[in-house]
Amino acid sequence: MTATLRATATAPRTTRTRHRNLQAMLRDRERQLQDSLRRRARTRLADGRGDGLDEPELSEADVQDHIEVALIQMKGETLERVRQALARLDQGTYGNCAECGGEISEQRLRALPFAVRCTACEALRERGGAREQRSASVTVFRSVFSDEFGS
Repeated sequence: MTATLRATATAPRTTRTRHRNLQAMLRDRERQLQDSLRRRARTRLADGRGDGLDEPELSEADVQDHIEVALIQMKGETLERVRQALARLDQGTYGNCAECGGEISEQRLRALPFAVRCTACEALRERGGAREQRSASVTVFRSVFSDEFGS
């Protein structure tokens, strides 16, 4: 009976500790992304490209601009996912697999803070997606070459 009481008393403390650790990790990631976005935005605004550049240099500058914009967009999307994860944490659903309801490991959440599935469920989903992709490719192949194969 005392073991049951100890386990019951420890579970909420462990949950609170996990919650605090995950919240700190998410807030830290949010700050990093915000700082990175601010730096990139300031750099883009201060960058006076186009002054005195010839055509090939302008072309290279355009490519670099497109890459920079894509990086800013990716970081912005990641920041939004981290904020959604913080909202799920406040709701008490963060860290639980959307498929099986099990706990997503803290190691996985540190690597991918906005993960919504545990490793096992994500692997199943990816295998299913790959299978669907192969099936779709075969269907397209058959429709394109059906006349040649007499189908």
